[in-house]
Parts: sequence; C-alpha cells; structure tokens
Amino acid sequence: MSPSRSQFFLYERFSLSCDALSQGGLLKRNTTRKGVETCPNGWGALKNSTCTIYTTYPFDDGLYRCETESGEQSLALTISVTAALRVLPNRSQFFKYESLSLSCGEQAISSHWTVKRNTSYRTNEECTESWLTDHEENKKPARVVNEPDYFLDCLFPFDSGVYWCESAAGECSQPVNITVTHGVVILESPALPVKEGDSVTLRCTSRLTSSTVQTDFYKDGRLISSSKTGNMTIHSVSRSDEGLYKCISGVEESLDSWMSVRVPDPAGPDAGPHAPPVPVFNILSVFCHVVAGTPYLLSTIILALIYRDRRRAARVVSEERSHRVIMEME
Repeated sequence: MSPSRSQFFLYERFSLSCDALSQGGLLKRNTTRKGVETCPNGWGALKNSTCTIYTTYPFDDGLYRCETESGEQSLALTISVTAALRVLPNRSQFFKYESLSLSCGEQAISSHWTVKRNTSYRTNEECTESWLTDHEENKKPARVVNEPDYFLDCLFPFDSGVYWCESAAGECSQPVNITVTHGVVILESPALPVKEGDSVTLRCTSRLTSSTVQTDFYKDGRLISSSKTGNMTIHSVSRSDEGLYKCISGVEESLDSWMSVRVPDPAGPDAGPHAPPVPVFNILSVFCHVVAGTPYLLSTIILALIYRDRRRAARVVSEERSHRVIMEME
C-alpha cells in the first residue's frame, strides 16, 4: 500500500502492489457500489505488479486483496475515502463580483455529498437556490448553482464564511475559509491544505496599483519578503510555513489568510527507516556539567582541607599534653 494508510481524502492517489501478480495472480476489490472488481477491469491502472488509483472517490470505499490463480487470498485491506471540498480557483480571498466554483465530487456521487456553509448571516446552510437570494438588495439573477459543481458567478461580502462537504450520513470534510472583500488588494493563497514538500506561490493582487509597485509579504504579523513582481514562492513547504499571511501593495493592505500544511503519514513508504541517533560532542553540555559540579568539587576540597587542619591541630594539642605530663613527672 502506498501511501501506507487506510483513509484518504477525495481526489487523492494511492497504489497497491501484489507479489502474486508476477505469478499470474489478481488484485481484487469489493465495494458496496460496484461489488467485486479486478484491476484494471473496472478500476485502477495496472503496471507490472502495481495497481494505481490516480483520483479517489467515495465509491472506492471497500475491501482490497490479492488473489492467486488457485484461489488463495491475502488478508484484506479496508480503504475508506472522505470527501474534500474542491475550490476553483484554489484561493481563499476573492474580490466582490468574482466567480467561485465548489465541488464535492463528480455527478455520479453528487447525491451523497453536498456543499454547506456558515456565514455571519446563516449557519449550516446547504448550497441550493436559496444562496441566490441572500439580501434582496444584492440579488443577482446571473448567479447559478449546478450540481455537482456549485458555481457562484457574482460573489458578495456576505458570502464570506466557512465552507465544507457533508454526506447524507453526516460525515464532513475539512472546512475551508472563503473571504470576499470590498477592498482593492487580495492575497491569493491556497484555500486547500498544501502538501509538505510541495512549492507554493503567494500572489498579491491589486485592482489599483501596477505590478511594479513594491509588495511586502507578512507571516503572523512579521515581514518575511518583499517583491517587485507581487509574487512570493515558498519552495519545499514545511510545517513551519503554516500560519497567517497577508500582503501590502503600495499602501493598500490585504486581509489575513491562513495557509495550512498537510504532513504525509510518517508511517508511509516515503518516510524511510529511522536512523539511530548519532552521539554528538556538545561543549555546552559539558560546560553545564562542569558548572553544576564545581560547587560540589570545591566543597569536597574545602572539607578535606578543614579535616586535615583539624587533625593536625589535634595532633599538636596531643603532643603538647604529653610533653606537659612528662615535665610534671620529672
């Protein structure tokens, strides 16, 4: 199994390999939607001994196993797929009157998942034609909602909120924050989590200033980069890059957007073996031990000197007493 886990988000990729395939075996699955299928007859792409699913859907839930021509079977793997909201274009900030497309899957599975949202005006609102009539003064007949893609071609600030996919059984995808602004500057950052190790480009887009105006990028309130192109690229994203970003183009400032980083399963095949720690000479550690041990060393030395002096004094006193006794006897 690659990656080595049993749960996947919608549109992810995974592959399975089976030693039996090189001996004429089969790789089969049993799903509630399609029953028993053999790779690549009905699912997956087979190459050598590996069967790969390039885009997962909820109907890929099921049991997967290897089987030889003689009917011997391996233990089964249980695979489950959870929906993930797809946002096009993939960014979290939009200008007023821009367009946005939201989706939970293809037409065949649209009945199982639906887009919902929480805004400052309504909570747990399902994506229906009612989204077209929010606030009569801003109603635009051109706004369209078509399953499975929920296409909103005229966004308003009241569309700002949290969006997610929800199944008929109450399962929910990870939420996505969408912001629609009256302002003139937005930060184009991914609405969906960025996979660790990938590269991501943040763009500062202004409706007023040209692209040659200096743009400053901030993370968690701290200036991290300046650009004349309005772009900033983060190569090989890591968990430390997760945070709150904004940009300033000229004198105009964008709203803040949170960029999430998705870390692959450490138990996956890409993780590699964990090497044992290598002992390293740490001068600071030695210094700390010396400093910590110095008082005890000094105390021991002082006590030894005191003990030596006291024994010497006691011996002198004893010798004087003995001399006096001898003198008195004489």
